[in-house]
Amino acid sequence: MIKAKYISFLLLFFGAIIQGQNQLDIEAYVDIKSKSITISQTIVYKNRSNVSWSKIYLNDWNNSYSSKSTPLAKRFEEEFSTKFHLAKNDQRGYTKVTSILNKNGDDLSFKYVEEHPDIIEVNLKSSVKSGETYTLKLDYVLVLPDATFTDYGITDANELRLKYWYITPTVNDGKWNYYSNKNLDDLFIPLSDIYLSIIHPPNYKVTTELDLVNIGLTEDKLMQKSVFAGKNRVDTFMSIDKLPQYSFVQTDDLIVLTDINEKSVSGPDKAILIDKITRFLNENLGDYPHRQLLVTQLDYNKNPLYGLNQLPSFFRPFPDQFQYELKLLKTAIKKYLNETLLLNPRKEHWLSEGFQTYLLIKYAEENYPGMKLLGTLSDVWGIRSFHAADLDFNYQYFLYSMEIARKNKDQPISTSKDSLIKFNANIAGKYKAGLGLNYLDEFTEDLNLEAVLSDFIERYRQRPVSIADFEKFVKSRTSKDVNWFFTDFVNTRKKIDFKISAVETTKDSIEVTIKNKRKNKMPVSLFAIKNDSVIGKYWVENITNTKTLTIPKDSTEKLVLDYFNKIPEFNQRDNYKAVDGSFLNNKPLQFRLFKDIEDPYYNQIFFMPLVEFNNIYDGLTLGVKMYNKTILRKRLNYKFSPQYATRSKSFTGGFSVFYTHNLDDNNLFDVSYGMSASYQSFAQDAFFTKIRPSLSFSFRDNDDLRKDQIDQISARYVSIDRTLGPNAIIQTLDEPDYGVFNLRYIHSNPGVINFSKFVSDVQFADKFSKLSFSYEFRKLTKSNRNINFRLFTGIFLDNDTDPNSNFFSFALDRPTDYLFDLNYLGRSEDAGLFSQQLIISEGGFKSQLKPSFANQWITTANFSTSIWRYIQAYGDVGLIKNRLQSANFVYDSGIRLNLVEDYLEIYLPVYSNLGWEIAQPNYDQKIRFIISVDPQVLLGLFRRKWY
Repeated sequence: MIKAKYISFLLLFFGAIIQGQNQLDIEAYVDIKSKSITISQTIVYKNRSNVSWSKIYLNDWNNSYSSKSTPLAKRFEEEFSTKFHLAKNDQRGYTKVTSILNKNGDDLSFKYVEEHPDIIEVNLKSSVKSGETYTLKLDYVLVLPDATFTDYGITDANELRLKYWYITPTVNDGKWNYYSNKNLDDLFIPLSDIYLSIIHPPNYKVTTELDLVNIGLTEDKLMQKSVFAGKNRVDTFMSIDKLPQYSFVQTDDLIVLTDINEKSVSGPDKAILIDKITRFLNENLGDYPHRQLLVTQLDYNKNPLYGLNQLPSFFRPFPDQFQYELKLLKTAIKKYLNETLLLNPRKEHWLSEGFQTYLLIKYAEENYPGMKLLGTLSDVWGIRSFHAADLDFNYQYFLYSMEIARKNKDQPISTSKDSLIKFNANIAGKYKAGLGLNYLDEFTEDLNLEAVLSDFIERYRQRPVSIADFEKFVKSRTSKDVNWFFTDFVNTRKKIDFKISAVETTKDSIEVTIKNKRKNKMPVSLFAIKNDSVIGKYWVENITNTKTLTIPKDSTEKLVLDYFNKIPEFNQRDNYKAVDGSFLNNKPLQFRLFKDIEDPYYNQIFFMPLVEFNNIYDGLTLGVKMYNKTILRKRLNYKFSPQYATRSKSFTGGFSVFYTHNLDDNNLFDVSYGMSASYQSFAQDAFFTKIRPSLSFSFRDNDDLRKDQIDQISARYVSIDRTLGPNAIIQTLDEPDYGVFNLRYIHSNPGVINFSKFVSDVQFADKFSKLSFSYEFRKLTKSNRNINFRLFTGIFLDNDTDPNSNFFSFALDRPTDYLFDLNYLGRSEDAGLFSQQLIISEGGFKSQLKPSFANQWITTANFSTSIWRYIQAYGDVGLIKNRLQSANFVYDSGIRLNLVEDYLEIYLPVYSNLGWEIAQPNYDQKIRFIISVDPQVLLGLFRRKWY
């Protein structure tokens, strides 16, 4: 039987060559010990373009791991990952191409394309005309990377997970479509017939979507030879494991191979669910083009279900069967679409991603209409009162897509995938695309998008296709104008934001005025509501500014825009209008315990108990916070938080109110202004009141949101009023109460490999004015050495303060922080552990030297570099000048334990102006430490990878 199958595949293979089909013939030898695969390969490539070729370009994505400067390496750097940069050379893979020949055996010259070390340019001996085929013969060796980087390569268990591993031709549709690997799983390759012969250790099993042709031992009986073949393929994944990892289920439509598992779901139940999923796929996407469908856990891990269903199994609020079903469905849809729709996966990714999300939405609506966003938690006492408990499971797609839009970091879904920030590429962009298709489906009432999707895939199944083809196809199936979808919705960041601005009633009709708050041509649905039931629905189009329409009055009680939340609208809080017009009837007040998801039909006020530790003087503070901030960011935010300090036995707390303007499609993207006030201890029985109005302007590169570079200009006035109680240790204050006007410019370019920050600061007060500059630079070199350099200089423009007081002076090692900006745990401590807390500011020294302050000018330089891993050597030098005194030269040096940079560090002084500090008494009191206990600061470690 196997022999007959082997002969039939050979006939198909050579028949394909005669017919001019693209063909890949691969003979591979796997050497586990050397982590290499030796390959002899033949590529038969047909020119389907209208131009002749003198060169051919090949994808060699295994070579994208070859150095620390490849586009893949830079991608890791952009996402704050150092694992690739710090890896040993033998952990990174590469390709050694020994020869490329034409079919006559002539050597062909080749080179890697500049700036694309994973793309090979081959110079041909003779041009290939349109319609002709060309044959290349290649010999090369793949040295596999560790799978820790992208999940592809060789694992710690010496098993292989291979994708985009062998060399493939690039697509030419009139131009060469090649680009480098950036860990996006988006290689664009033409359909090919594949014949693969792979020799591997006999105790390993090969799993691939290709059809097995033959399997047996080699002649020397030491290795096993597995032969596979397949027609019209693009998938390149192969798993080589010591033990069988994949189960298979024969359904009515095809064979499903999968290693996605859920222990609590029995084998028969899994088979039933798989059959259910394949029927759904077959009904909506047509027949799968191959006999087997391979659905892997690895593919799911790269494109998971985000949200509560990622919680540990013991705390998961969804049934195990539901979890397993959706994991398998989501991964299978993606695989189905990748094999049937030959879109450019980097430039035109949004369409297949939108189809995937759209089908997930439809599947949940059809099969789990009662499933809630919080799953079984929706029925738990205390949780079921939240608005989040009322929302359907599919609301998550709106929630995640709007999360990034409210942060003003959304991007057009048509943006090239490698230009999207991680949150948009992995989550928000896909969800917005799916919601957009659902929006389009609702609007085009004469169009069934599910049927259109099925017909579109059937027409272009495994044929070259583009977004333009989809646009033309949709427009041919509806009488409505859908240009807005392909222009405004897909190709811009324009938000959808409507409001009912006016309602006028007459005896038998209602005049409704709808305002489009954004410059776009997107439509909106208007619903007439009575007793929470829909009695009328109208689509309103072409609202350039405002539009008034007249509808029957009937017994309408309320008018609501997008009542069923089918439109991904930026702000739904003004979509509601009661016909009788009273404020409370329009938006009733709602009081809730703890933050919730925004309910657009209420004016929400939240309460949250507070338990905090701000400093050692107040100790543990207990209180309550009253605020309006919801899960999704708002423009106007206010907060009032009265607290009781258990140690100082006093009432503390604060309030703030801020408004943010988000500006689209401008380098100036954020304008924020507002006021905050706080009252707390700064020493024992000593308190300060801080009032701070402020205004800030934030800038970025609007053409490239992946750049982390931010410029900010801010202005603020800080008013400080201090009081001393009868038990205060501080008897007198060095300076009277004061106010400072502060202007600041910050240029920040954060990065895990390259980091820089420039700050200029000017302050004006009644008795002084001062100017300072700081520049900080960090670099992780290719030899894995950390280099940190910081320069600070400050000068008083005028200074009429008390010469015996250093309260407003520049500090060498521990600023007085008279603006109360720094998070000191014990800001007034002169001795003890909390006095050793270090915050790198102003002089930035670690040793406590004399003079400690400068009331005229100061300039310092701080430097550190790696010794071994997180152990570094540091050194500081500076000049410090006080009035009526000569300038002093100061220096110190020591060991820095850089455990988590900027969050947890320890400094051990060794030598300074004081001599050998390490040999001096009370050395433990000279040790300095950096620690951050602010949850928002710690969350920044997570956010920076996604935003």
